[in-house]
Amino acid sequence: MLSAKFLGIVLVETLIAGFVICCQDTKWYWWTGLAMYIFSFLAAWTIGLYLLVFPVVLWLLALARSLGWITRAWHYVPVIILGLTVWYLSVMYVDDAWLFLPFMPLVWLLS
Repeated sequence: MLSAKFLGIVLVETLIAGFVICCQDTKWYWWTGLAMYIFSFLAAWTIGLYLLVFPVVLWLLALARSLGWITRAWHYVPVIILGLTVWYLSVMYVDDAWLFLPFMPLVWLLS
């Protein structure tokens, strides 16, 4: 039951990410990525690592738009592929404690 709730939220996050990309305002990429990063930490016991794909891709899109690398619609494709690659490599080869490092003081405080 709990996983079904999180999978529903994944669908909502996908829709929000699509809306933010269509909006094309760089500040929304940063804020939405931060919100999705926080939620992926909260969902870390089930599908949190899979949810990290959204913040990674959104932050890379925000960085690319901030640097002026995205000028045409097809420029999104290599940045999204790079984001998926960075996410895959980080999930496969980096420990969860390092991926959620900003939250570690909170975890230590509560344990």
